[in-house]
This record gives sequence, C-alpha cells and structure tokens, in this order.
Amino acid sequence: MQLLKVEENGTAKLFFLSSALWFALATLEGITAATGLVIPDLFGGIAGLVFSRVRPMHTTTMIFGFAGTALLGGAHYILPSVLRTSLWS
Repeated sequence: MQLLKVEENGTAKLFFLSSALWFALATLEGITAATGLVIPDLFGGIAGLVFSRVRPMHTTTMIFGFAGTALLGGAHYILPSVLRTSLWS
C-alpha cells in the first residue's frame, strides 16, 4: 500500500498551484494599492494600507511569489522531458 500517490509532473503541478495562489494574493494587494492611490482616505489612515507600503508588497509578491514559483514549476515540468528522466522523490 502506497501512502503517497506519486504522479507524473506532480511537483510541477504543485508549483503552478502555489504560483496561482501567490498571483491571487498579489492581485489583491495591487487592487488595494490602486484603490488607496485613487481614494487616499478610504482606509481611514491605517498605516499598513497606505500606497507607499502596499506597492512594495505587491511588487515583491509578484516577483518572488508568482514569478519565482512559476519559473520553478516550468523548470520541473520541462527538465524531465529534456533530460529524458524522471524526478527523484
């Protein structure tokens, strides 16, 4: 009996799922930043929600959260077929 089901490209699928979740979070941060820029008094002066703090969070999340995990997922998807081998797990 196998405790963990090993499927082909499972690692890549999990990286892409993680990338999608990071993208959703970064999009929410971007919408918050854009809204705070257009309507500055909307968040009632909450220090953590001003544009100058949310914009760096948005860009960092997009670069390292979304793009980083998407690139790792792409590498885990492409490399086994290019090298004609399977990933060790």
